[in-house]
Amino acid sequence: ADSTFCTASKNERPKRQPERSRFHSDLHCPPGVPETWVQGVADLLAMPCPAPGPDARWQVLREDSYRVLRDHAARAHALG
Repeated sequence: ADSTFCTASKNERPKRQPERSRFHSDLHCPPGVPETWVQGVADLLAMPCPAPGPDARWQVLREDSYRVLRDHAARAHALG
């Protein structure tokens, strides 16, 4: 089991993100990916690990969400 945990307090809520995450302009996605999907992943990338979660698992979730957006979102959106 991963023993690396976030340092955020159990009662601490994630801070509200600005309208556009600083990661938004860095995301490279093919045409056809809805803007709201890109923004959602950008917001996820900017969020700190929710407590009490393992940092390593949070990082994997973030990387996987970007990979799905980059590699599969345009086709998923086209399929409806």
